[in-house]
Amino acid sequence: MLVNATTSTPASRLNLAFGLSFEQLYEREGLKQLDARFLDVLRHTDPGLEQRLRSARNQPNTTNQSDANARKEESQLLIAVAEHLDDFLSHLFAIDSEVKALSATHHQLAPMYKLKRQFVQRKAATTF
Repeated sequence: MLVNATTSTPASRLNLAFGLSFEQLYEREGLKQLDARFLDVLRHTDPGLEQRLRSARNQPNTTNQSDANARKEESQLLIAVAEHLDDFLSHLFAIDSEVKALSATHHQLAPMYKLKRQFVQRKAATTF
């Protein structure tokens, strides 16, 4: 039996959103349901992005563009979908408030990270 390490709650008692059970995450049919639900949520929040994702799934590696352009487009699509996936997963596991708190902390520290990055970049530029 799977156990949640933080609360020692058996996984069978964990409640997931969208009417899914934790055990379904280990089954192909459950993953298909999860994917369908994600696409449904994406369709309601960003229909254009949902269509781009479906199109990319239906036509992998069949582009007439150069490999560099295809990789760039794929990367842009993944980055765009990632934001929605982050929200979807936090809702699925009912950790919305924790994710928002972590994000707020990250945004508070962003100026410090920017300063550190600039310092390292300047140091590297003068050294090399």
